[in-house]
Amino acid sequence: MFLKLLIRNLQMLYRTLKSVLLRPFTIFRYKLSSLTNISKLLNRIPKFFSSLLAKFKLKPEKREDYVDAGQMYIAKSLLIIILTLLIAIPLLVYFVAWPWVVSMFLTAKFYTGQPQIPKYTGKVAIFYEQKMENLLFKGRLKDGKYIDLGQEYYKNGRPEYIGNYVNGQYEGSGTLYAEDGKQIYTGSFKAGLYEGAGDLLLNDGSTYKGEFAAGKMDGKGEIFQAGKLFYEGDMKDDQKSGNGKEYYSDGSVAYDGSFAQNVFEGNGTEYAQGGKIKYKGSFSAGLYSGQGKLFDKKGPLIYEGNFVEGLFSGNGRYYDSNGQLVYDGSFLNGLYDGKGKLYNQGSLYYDGSFLVGMMSGNGTLSEDTSGLNYTGAFENNDIAFGKLFNLKVEEIYKAFTSGLTEDTSQTDYFYLYNKASGLVLKLAYANDKDPAKLSDVFTVPKIGSLTKIQSAEDFKLPGVYEVGPKGDGAIDGTILQLLGAGADATKFYKANYAGYGVTYWTNPTTGDVVMVEYYPSAPKPAGTQAGPAAQATAQALSTGPLDSAALQKDAVYFQDLGLDMGDFASLDY
Repeated sequence: MFLKLLIRNLQMLYRTLKSVLLRPFTIFRYKLSSLTNISKLLNRIPKFFSSLLAKFKLKPEKREDYVDAGQMYIAKSLLIIILTLLIAIPLLVYFVAWPWVVSMFLTAKFYTGQPQIPKYTGKVAIFYEQKMENLLFKGRLKDGKYIDLGQEYYKNGRPEYIGNYVNGQYEGSGTLYAEDGKQIYTGSFKAGLYEGAGDLLLNDGSTYKGEFAAGKMDGKGEIFQAGKLFYEGDMKDDQKSGNGKEYYSDGSVAYDGSFAQNVFEGNGTEYAQGGKIKYKGSFSAGLYSGQGKLFDKKGPLIYEGNFVEGLFSGNGRYYDSNGQLVYDGSFLNGLYDGKGKLYNQGSLYYDGSFLVGMMSGNGTLSEDTSGLNYTGAFENNDIAFGKLFNLKVEEIYKAFTSGLTEDTSQTDYFYLYNKASGLVLKLAYANDKDPAKLSDVFTVPKIGSLTKIQSAEDFKLPGVYEVGPKGDGAIDGTILQLLGAGADATKFYKANYAGYGVTYWTNPTTGDVVMVEYYPSAPKPAGTQAGPAAQATAQALSTGPLDSAALQKDAVYFQDLGLDMGDFASLDY
């Protein structure tokens, strides 16, 4: 009776131990059924223990299978099982169950440099230093590399990155922060780089929202400045490239067209603030280049034609603010240069050659208001009066095809004049020794010419010249009458050019130029040494018209700098 009771108790103990041992594994198996490999392993554990227990015989077969325990006998197999379990269970818990629980449900703490980190798998908190005060990383490791959702921190405790990892790199969704706490980027990552859609804070404080590839802005996107849309369109390698639009701060379009490397490139339209077109045409390196149209801020067309580096260059047409054609012809560096036609109030005023923005060379002048018509040489944006002295009187009549009135009231001289144009040609009658010839030309100063002189330093004229004498004198009364000029021009300043001189008659009080007189220069006495400017001029005239024109063009550049080109004669100017 006692033996049967003992056997039943042992069987009950066996079932209890079996249940205790196998129950945790059964629970874990169901919890981790989605993990195929672990599930299969857990399925094998109960079978292993069942087969192990089956090998031990609970029913005694002979006296030697028992241990005498005084009032009872205990099977040796049961003692062996109990002893085995007492040893195995702690070892199993310490080396398998507890590390697994820690890795799955608890957080292990490390500091940088610990040798366990490179091989560790599980949840961790890694600190910068051994004191474990400043957190570096919090999340999961797999073989020492960051995986799944985690967080990195700066030494000041602020987050550096919050998001997903794959194989130790940012991958998936995440947010990157600057050390001062500002959000640098939020969006998608791949292999540690921006990839896909995201928002990026740029170095200039603006924000980009759009597509990324290989860590750079690439694809469609938008750039915001101070919270307002500044650009929308295509991006390539962190730069505006392709088709896009730029906006003013008020939301109106500033530019709509093609970009390359962050600047306007190709065809596009630039707008003034408010919506009116400013320029429409071709761009290169951010500047107007090629064919295009430039508009006034109020809307009318100003220029249509060719551009080079933002300036009118090549053939084009220039208009005034009322839309009337001003110039049709060739440009260079924003100035009239080459062949062209100049218009005044819609009527053709000049047709001929230009140099650095001025009438220069051969051309035809037609003044509607005065009726004056002239065909011949021009320089310094006016008729080349100094070259008229080289012409015969009949050639002068041919040059001025209309607009001049003849006055023969004087004994030794006669005059050709046009009061409306402010021009008087004084000619000497023919005599026994000399044919009729031009002796002087008088004009009133025009806009853009020298209009005020108070000292020789005020001479800033185009071309090559020498400053001549100054003094007081009187003007031919007939000239004053024909021009309708006052008699207050008594102070004069002279400038000497090659072959002719110019006298500027001024008001002695105000310095205003009242009249300009041209006259042929007297030849220098034999043995007189010419000044550097005169030498340069004579050299230019002796080398032909092309070199002379080039010298005149260079003289204009020197004049713009406030220099006298004659001072540089030793350098072949």
